[in-house]
This record gives sequence, structure tokens and C-alpha cells, in this order.
Amino acid sequence: MKQYMVIVTVQDGEFEYGDQTILGWDGDPTDEQGILIDYTGDCTLEKSEWSCRYESKTDYRVYSLYSIKEIEEEDLPILRKYGF
Repeated sequence: MKQYMVIVTVQDGEFEYGDQTILGWDGDPTDEQGILIDYTGDCTLEKSEWSCRYESKTDYRVYSLYSIKEIEEEDLPILRKYGF
């Protein structure tokens, strides 16, 4: 399983913020919806009709994948040591 540094933007009402995490992903790294479903655990995410983001059907949040970058195996221990 490849490991990726993922940055997701979340729009929560009128507020927008970013979240950064390490995500293990076997699928296609260009599958934005699949990555966001794995990140949120929300299988109801669907592409918004009015923007290029993904809307949750279970709450009022809107998600988009800001950045994804593969992490080399030797870099993982350092990132985990510092809280990622």
C-alpha cells in the first residue's frame, strides 16, 4: 500500500479550513472522490452540481482534495515522529 500526504479543504458553513494527514491508498491517486470517501468515512459524498467539490449527504460539509503527494517509505518514520 502506498502512503500519501493528503491536504483536504473542508467548507463548514461559512468557514473553510485545511486538514493534512497521511493516507494509505491502494487506488488511483487521481480518484478524488475515492480518496475523500476514505478520508471522511462518508460513502454518501457526491460531486456538487454548483462547484468542483464533493458534498456530504449526511451533514452540511463540502470537501475538496487540495493536494496529494506520494511519500517514500524511508520518509514515513520521520513524518510520524513529528505528528503526521
